[in-house]
Amino acid sequence: MHYAATTTNILLSMVITTVIMVAGIDGAYATHTSIPVIEPLSFYLVNENHQLNGTILYNGQPTSNVLVEVTISAPDGSTIKEYVRSSDDGSFSVIFKPRSSGYHTLIVTSYCRDVHRNICTYQSTTMQLLVLEEITKDICIMDECVARLSAKVAGLRIEDAELKPDDKVLRLRLYVEDDGYMLLELPRSIIDAEQGLIVQVDHSRVDYKEYADENLRIIEARFHDTPAGTIIYMDIIGTYAIPEFSSSYIVLISMLMVPLLTIIYRMKSHSNSCLKSLS
Repeated sequence: MHYAATTTNILLSMVITTVIMVAGIDGAYATHTSIPVIEPLSFYLVNENHQLNGTILYNGQPTSNVLVEVTISAPDGSTIKEYVRSSDDGSFSVIFKPRSSGYHTLIVTSYCRDVHRNICTYQSTTMQLLVLEEITKDICIMDECVARLSAKVAGLRIEDAELKPDDKVLRLRLYVEDDGYMLLELPRSIIDAEQGLIVQVDHSRVDYKEYADENLRIIEARFHDTPAGTIIYMDIIGTYAIPEFSSSYIVLISMLMVPLLTIIYRMKSHSNSCLKSLS
């Protein structure tokens, strides 16, 4: 009996010791992992205020009062950094007002709650934010500008826009600076197509996305494989283009016709007078 009791005590002591050791190991290696989740927009605009929204999750659940570091790096190397805390529902937000176009790098890091700082794993989420600049460009036929297109661009410039009505082609001369991107708005009264426009770059057909309503066609094009500092020609081919003789040409022709008709009338009147005098 004494031997059995002794054995039982020894086993119990071993179990207790093991539990204490495991507890000690768990305490020594315990971590706290909270992950930031970002809700990005498709793109952002230069010099406009945008709200960046996110949520802090711990074990898949929103977590409040977590210190969050938000770092945004612009293409020129400039960086802004801000610290915020997650609210009761785990959400957080910062205001983003970009000063230049291009791809900005966003890094959001969770610093956990203050009580968990010493065991925080500092989880980060990184993504690219596309910032676009709004521009306009006159569309010209020969030396006369007949319309204006609007675009949102990054990494490129539209240097010229020429419409060729006979060929039903709008040709853009683009200067690609770096990772070019363009959202081009084209009035359907200027150029249109029955089944969709065709886009070529330097005479080679390229893939693009097109969105349309009853007034506009919007072309989304990327030029990520084009070397920086390259001039390219982008042809947008339709089945309809505004006639070459626009309203301003009609007004000009009308103004020229008035004195011409006056001269013809006077010449005719003078001729009739001469014939009467001869008779």
